[in-house]
Amino acid sequence: MMSPWPRSYRYRARPMVRWLSLREVARGGYGEFFGRLFGAFADNRETQASLRHPVVHHRVEPTNEASLAPPSGGQQVMLCNDQLPWHLDERAGRSELWMDYFADIGDGFSSTFTVAEQMAKPTTTVEQNGETVQLPRADILVMGGDGVYPAASQENYRDRTIGPYRTAFVGPDLLDTDSPDGRHPDAAGEPVPLFSIPGNHDWYDGLSAFLERFTVYNCGEGRSPKRGWSIHQTRSYFATQLSDRWWMWGIDVALAADIDTPQMMYFRQVASIMPADSRIILCTAKPSWLKRGRPSGWSRLMASIGRGADSTPAPSDGWDQLTYFIDSTLGPSGARSIRLVLSGDKHFLSVHEPEDSTYPTVAVSGGAGGYLSSTRESPEALDLAWYFGEDPDVAGPTGAVGYDNTMVWPSRSKALLQGLQGLWLIPWRNPEMAGVLGAMSMLFAMAARAGVFVEDRSTADGEDRLAPFVDDGLWKDQVDVFWGAAQNLGGWAVAAVMALVLFGMAKAHRRSTPVALVATAGHLLLHAYAATLTAAVSARWAVAGQVTEPPPVDAESLDRLFGDGRWPTTAYVLFCLALGSLAGIVAFALYLVVAQMFRMNLNELFAGLRSRHYKQFLRINVTDERLAVNVVGFAKVPRRRLKWVDGKPSVNDSAATAELVGTFSVSADPARSGSPSHEVAADLV
Repeated sequence: MMSPWPRSYRYRARPMVRWLSLREVARGGYGEFFGRLFGAFADNRETQASLRHPVVHHRVEPTNEASLAPPSGGQQVMLCNDQLPWHLDERAGRSELWMDYFADIGDGFSSTFTVAEQMAKPTTTVEQNGETVQLPRADILVMGGDGVYPAASQENYRDRTIGPYRTAFVGPDLLDTDSPDGRHPDAAGEPVPLFSIPGNHDWYDGLSAFLERFTVYNCGEGRSPKRGWSIHQTRSYFATQLSDRWWMWGIDVALAADIDTPQMMYFRQVASIMPADSRIILCTAKPSWLKRGRPSGWSRLMASIGRGADSTPAPSDGWDQLTYFIDSTLGPSGARSIRLVLSGDKHFLSVHEPEDSTYPTVAVSGGAGGYLSSTRESPEALDLAWYFGEDPDVAGPTGAVGYDNTMVWPSRSKALLQGLQGLWLIPWRNPEMAGVLGAMSMLFAMAARAGVFVEDRSTADGEDRLAPFVDDGLWKDQVDVFWGAAQNLGGWAVAAVMALVLFGMAKAHRRSTPVALVATAGHLLLHAYAATLTAAVSARWAVAGQVTEPPPVDAESLDRLFGDGRWPTTAYVLFCLALGSLAGIVAFALYLVVAQMFRMNLNELFAGLRSRHYKQFLRINVTDERLAVNVVGFAKVPRRRLKWVDGKPSVNDSAATAELVGTFSVSADPARSGSPSHEVAADLV
């Protein structure tokens, strides 16, 4: 039995974020704006480095060719930083190490706790080729960004991230030592080391909340008896030695800013003390390689329509930022020292393997709690240039290395079917968005009603003002509604606001302006049809239900609402609001479902679905010869309910069943040519 929790540690189990609500849309907008502003003018990475006094940890003997990246301009190295590269002392005498990589957590309680609970168990039992395989609990945890949704704050971190993980990884002070619990870190109560990098959602408050929870002032101070993990980094980036040969680098790419100078200097110094045969696992918060897809056939047609005829990435995109960092810290051929690049941000699993095995494997694993994203965002093939400048040794006639998508989960066909569910799930799960669209439809209908009479408006009562909308066939009445709105400035204002919002949505994710204009026009026409249909039907209902005399109860007050022909006007407004909400959200869902065929607005579609299923994390076995990556997933995540009993958290027993989604391996010393040294589950190719 666990001990009672302090009141300050108690939290609420939150549902999946309602991303399409007006509140979250507005918060995401200003969060992105101010996050980029902080990154450009008040970079917290540089502020953090300047506030801490650099300390010379140790002096390294004169370097030679045995160093991975000898420093230029001198043979003496002093690591002047308050964060010394960390290594796991407990691995002494062990031939292997286990590591869990997870990213994009802190959305709904059910999905977040399901993954955390599985990682905290002593062993994970899965099926592989008909045999039962037991994967031991990890020796180290690595969080790859976006530790909370929708934005970083004290409350969100407590309720959506820290609380669920503290419940799974119980600290010694919250556990009765006389009754060991399966979720306890280990029998001795030693916390598991946790390293983390921030994602874009962690940056929305300028990184303040992230630094408070995942960094310490002095390395090694982050050992709390009330949690099952320890913290060993003082910055938002880190370097960790996993074994004699393997290192892990976690870099902070912020939102749109370049890598800051203190961070760049830190990794240059780390590289200078690493042996020449070292191998690196690189963690970054953005999978910038997904923008370097190589479409072909039907995919080429869809990409040309969805992204514009010229799909060449901009010169200053995230991939150039990443390769510049590698070139600046490891040299032009430094990519060959990197064997695996991991990222989150996209909430699915996708692995791309190089045609030339001397280059790194790149993988996206962002399914540890956030809503499911569409795997249609993952290209089937990539062309990646692993250099920032000229390199005559780079493979391929175009100076790029070819990559094939060897593993994706869920499959693209399943993603397409899930997207089709948006026709009914988006209206059902997003009532806030329906209300906003209903209000816009109501304003449009009122503008049409006011603009339909161009002469003698003062003598027309409520019913007469609706007469043009009920005299002819339904489609002619819709034309009258449209014509009435066109004669009123309010109708133009509503249309302009809708056009700007829809253009911004279509323009997102690097869509060209001509494509965005076409998508906006089609989307606007859908809403125009929905709005005119709403007005015409509402006018019929209002006139048919006209009340000629007010009810006898409180006649004086009700007369002001229903009397003198006002009932048709009141009913018209109410009907437009109700019917417009339904018609507007259906039109919105229809557009998103159709747009996914052209690989447009996939994020908006799946954010509206708010699916908690298809969650996964990576359990990696590290030996000197290779990395063996096991993808542990949950195709279905049941609802988990949190209850507080006598001050202690209790979660229902309807736990999800873990499965081995697939495996792949990365060799530390691949051959220059020949078949790639990666093993992939055949049914996932």
